[in-house]
Amino acid sequence: IFSSVDCAVVVGAGDCVNPASAEDPNSALAGMPVLEVWNAKHSIVLEQSLEAEHLGMDNALFSRKNNVMLRGSALPSMETVNRELNQMFRTRRKIGHPAVALNLEDEKKQEKDQQPGPAAPAALPETFPAPIKWIGVPNEVKLGERRVALAPKHIPQLRRLGFGVRIETDAGMLASFPDEAYATAGAQVSSDPQNIWSSDLVVKIHAPTEPEI
Repeated sequence: IFSSVDCAVVVGAGDCVNPASAEDPNSALAGMPVLEVWNAKHSIVLEQSLEAEHLGMDNALFSRKNNVMLRGSALPSMETVNRELNQMFRTRRKIGHPAVALNLEDEKKQEKDQQPGPAAPAALPETFPAPIKWIGVPNEVKLGERRVALAPKHIPQLRRLGFGVRIETDAGMLASFPDEAYATAGAQVSSDPQNIWSSDLVVKIHAPTEPEI
């Protein structure tokens, strides 16, 4: 695959890019699966140290004529490579280099392909059957409790089954579920606790207290 690559950038070169694995049958690396980056037209190796790797062998890639060594930390080195490549690309664009012209055509085609199509029609609100039974969700009164017995995502499932859901105002606030989310999902939001507790079924995190009952 690297024979069709113009430039391979190697970050932290190790034994996995050592040509000895494929070219030296007497090497300790012989037969080891490696990335044959030396077959690319050019290679740039970003490496902090030129010391031998785990098997104690020098890397012949470093001295190849088509390879350039860039010593230092990976991040600033990559920023340098990126900056130089961008500068080269801009220079070639100014002089009308054919390869750059082809790239510009590809860019235009990609931009055209990525243009959004006509907007899809807005989805109609789901219609639920009339409630047969009601489920009430009151506020949790226990100090420090942030949870709520039902999340908005559960409301449509219950509504499809014929249940109506009444939720007390701000019952989901501490759980980051605003009243609007419950209303949009199909629940009734009520500020009257008696309306909640008069439901056929009341769901809570904690057992009801005497004042609630």
